[in-house]
Amino acid sequence: MLWPRFPHGFACLTAFLDTAFLNSAPQKASRLTAPFFSPGYTAMMKKTVLALAALSALSLPAQALKLTLWDRDLQTKVAYGESVGGKFNVKFDKDYEGPVIALFSQTDDERARGSFGGLQSSYTGRLQDGQIVLEVASKSVPLARLLQTFKLPVTLQPSGRPQ
Repeated sequence: MLWPRFPHGFACLTAFLDTAFLNSAPQKASRLTAPFFSPGYTAMMKKTVLALAALSALSLPAQALKLTLWDRDLQTKVAYGESVGGKFNVKFDKDYEGPVIALFSQTDDERARGSFGGLQSSYTGRLQDGQIVLEVASKSVPLARLLQTFKLPVTLQPSGRPQ
């Protein structure tokens, strides 16, 4: 992506567009190329590119976050979830209730970007009555509330033992 490489954001992009559009115009424009390098066309293209870049940066959904829920002994996987399309879907073993260890994983790129800043890689908690409740700073917090800070609505689906 373009933004992390430029410390001055839009100022650098504007300077790049000025250089790309204005300095590449031929000295003597023919009738065919003249409209494409006119000042009005260049200003319009610059505004369009800036607007599209800003919209694409704002509309980036939360990246792929994965959750694996294990029993206390780390012997049996009791739930698995991941973010897909801005939603966090979790399938859990409908026959299991009890203490769990939640392990979150994200790619190195997501970690470097800080996509899920403040989210620890592991939590203890419980799976009870179809709800996942994790211990966060000595408080019981439902998974849905924990992931709400990252704008990820949680869907819990009972199933057999996850793969």
